[in-house]
Amino acid sequence: MAWLSERHRSVSENPARPHEDKTSAYGEDGTKRRRHTKLHRRHAFLDLGTKDDGGAMTTGYCVHIETFGCQMNEYDTELVRSLLKARGFVFTDDRERADVVLLNTCAIRENAHSKVYGHLADLKPIKSARNLVVGVLGCMAQHLKEELAEQAPLVDVLVGPDGYRRLPDLLMEAIQAQEEGLSRKGFAVDLSEYETYDDIVPDRPAGVNAWLAVMRGCDNFCTFCVVPYTRGRERSRDPGGILMEAE
Repeated sequence: MAWLSERHRSVSENPARPHEDKTSAYGEDGTKRRRHTKLHRRHAFLDLGTKDDGGAMTTGYCVHIETFGCQMNEYDTELVRSLLKARGFVFTDDRERADVVLLNTCAIRENAHSKVYGHLADLKPIKSARNLVVGVLGCMAQHLKEELAEQAPLVDVLVGPDGYRRLPDLLMEAIQAQEEGLSRKGFAVDLSEYETYDDIVPDRPAGVNAWLAVMRGCDNFCTFCVVPYTRGRERSRDPGGILMEAE
């Protein structure tokens, strides 16, 4: 799996352009050059990935996720990892190696907003140097979607807490657009009355404790709280799904 992410990273750092004229089909070391690298990566996209040494499907695209805020955000990051892993994405702790950087955000305090904007600013030089898909997830994406869309042009994908099922497709569309020299924004910021992700088993690190959600959203509408506006109305999970996850 590691060699796949390294291969795609090197391609994203040195993308071939369709107007480039290769004067020779062979390099100085005598090896045959691969022409139209961009088309090669598009082929990988259309084939929905390749298999790693363990036989699992992988797109070879590396994802780096940074999580801000409460335990519910930590839990949602585990859901996101599970959804992306099922579609063949791999993960890295090093954002310098990532093809995709996702910020799972909090909207409770202004300080949380400032941290996210600071991290987005840190990504600007990386994105200006190579292809990089940047996504903002979670409560801030839901609560400040207009502001982020207008004032943070480097953001390619905005996904609220109820839109995670669409995230793999939005990322692949953004990746393909960048490889074609285009810019395509993807949004999934509609609140749902029914989404509980009951059928998704979170991808969590091994340990002696874990977060287990029994409900999503809230109906209380407290004066000081933004949760009903960012996570929607209260809905409880099916008991069977809770037991399955606990096991």
